[in-house]
Amino acid sequence: MKEWDFARSVNSMRLMTDLGVDCGLSVNTCLAGTGVNEQDLNDPSVIVSAEQEVRLIRNLIRHRGNIPALGIEAGKRYHFTAFGALGFAWVSSPTARSAMDVTLRYFQLTFAFTRFQVQDQGDETQVTLDDSNLPADVRAFIVERDPGRDGDGAARPAFVSPGASGGLFHMP
Repeated sequence: MKEWDFARSVNSMRLMTDLGVDCGLSVNTCLAGTGVNEQDLNDPSVIVSAEQEVRLIRNLIRHRGNIPALGIEAGKRYHFTAFGALGFAWVSSPTARSAMDVTLRYFQLTFAFTRFQVQDQGDETQVTLDDSNLPADVRAFIVERDPGRDGDGAARPAFVSPGASGGLFHMP
C-alpha cells in the first residue's frame, strides 16, 4: 500500500470538481471513471479512496492540463473548513509549528498525497514535500495542490512563505 493510499472524505473531490466546472467541464466529465456521482459530492459522510481522487485529477489534467498552475488553482480552494476538525485544530493552534504537529499526527485526515518531512533549524522549521511515490502523470498537479493556499493566495496556517522550488517551505 502506498503511503498516500488511505480513505478520505469526499470534500476534496467536491472542491476539484468545482474547479473543473469553473474551467468549463461538466460534473460527469470530472467524475468519469471514479465511481462517485454528483449526489455523493454533497454528502460529507461519503468516504472515497485515494485512487478515486487520483482518477479525478487525471480527468482534470486530461481535459484542462493546458491551464498553467492548475494544481495551485485547486489548492486555493482548500480552506481550513474543508478539513473539518483538523482545519479547526489548525486555526486554533498558537503557532504554525504547532499546526504542523497536528497535521503530522493526524495526517490521514488530510487530502495530501505527498509526505511531509519536517526538520527544525534554529527558529525556523523546514518542510519538504516528498513526491517520490506519486504516479508521474499527476505528480506536478499534486505537488502544486498539496501545500495549498487560501483564496487570497496566502499559504494555509501550516505553510508560511513558500521557499525554493521542489516543495520546500519555511515556517518562522
